[in-house]
This record gives sequence, C-alpha cells and structure tokens, in this order.
Amino acid sequence: MVTPLSTSQCRKPTGQRPGGNQKEATDWFRVCAFNGVGEACAKHLQKGDGIFVEGRLQVRQYDSKQNGKEVSVEIIPSTVAVPGFRARGGSRASNPR
Repeated sequence: MVTPLSTSQCRKPTGQRPGGNQKEATDWFRVCAFNGVGEACAKHLQKGDGIFVEGRLQVRQYDSKQNGKEVSVEIIPSTVAVPGFRARGGSRASNPR
C-alpha cells in the first residue's frame, strides 16, 4: 500500500525587521509512505494530526509543460510517529510504524 500525504513546518523569522512586521514562513513536505508504514498512516492519521517523520529524501526530476525541468523532493519514511497517539478506545497504543 502507498499512502501519499503532506506535512508542514512553520518557521518563525529570525532577527528583527524595522516596524516589527514579521511573518511566519510555512514549508510543505510531500511524504510517500509504503507497506506497513503506509497502512498505519492510512488507518490512524487524520487531517491536522501532528506527526514526526524519520526517513530518507528522494529527489526526482521531470519535465513540466509549464516550467520545463522541475525537481520534486519527497520524504520516504522509515518511521512515522504521532506524539500522544491513543487508539479509538482510549487505551495507550504504540505509534504507527
């Protein structure tokens, strides 16, 4: 089973800007979970869940009709953990992996 998902990380700006107008920046990451990790993600994750992803990066190059050559970076997880994850029955469960 392959489970594609996206996750984001918010970065607060460093340093001070004149006038104090600082915006948070959000980076989005594509995650492509396979086999047991993918099954656990599909079964247990819901939109908005905070997750910890550990794995490797996979870089792909492809030709786009709009922009020519494009580069895509995906995370291929070996572990996906949900801090504070609890099974639906309320008992403590192990993190999906």
